[in-house]
Amino acid sequence: MNNNNIIKNLSTKQIDFISNIPKEILIDKRGRALYFRMFGLEINRIGNFIYNIKDDDVLLIIPFITVSNNIKDPYINLSPQFLICNNSDPVLIYRFLVEQLNTAYEDYNIDYSTLKFNLYFKHKIVKLSHKEF
Repeated sequence: MNNNNIIKNLSTKQIDFISNIPKEILIDKRGRALYFRMFGLEINRIGNFIYNIKDDDVLLIIPFITVSNNIKDPYINLSPQFLICNNSDPVLIYRFLVEQLNTAYEDYNIDYSTLKFNLYFKHKIVKLSHKEF
């Protein structure tokens, strides 16, 4: 499978965690991370974020929530790192994050009816390549 097939299928049928990417694929994670903020979990904002990714770009995503507007304050990481592209399914990602959020509510005894939070995507562009043997 070449890189273009891998890229265009990232997180289209299941969430592609970085740990599940085949070992023969190198992931260059150098570069600065940026933050994309949403007020709560908004499927339209997730869709807009995905559709604005450039055609050949792959993003490494770390989703987390915080009750403040400051990324230096404590936060809850919602999942391991995963990869997306502009072909990724926003509904799949939204449903995954809803499940993760529900798990966090249960695990930490959070009263979701009164919780106001910001969802952040910590993200950076990564490069995929095949290992040279």
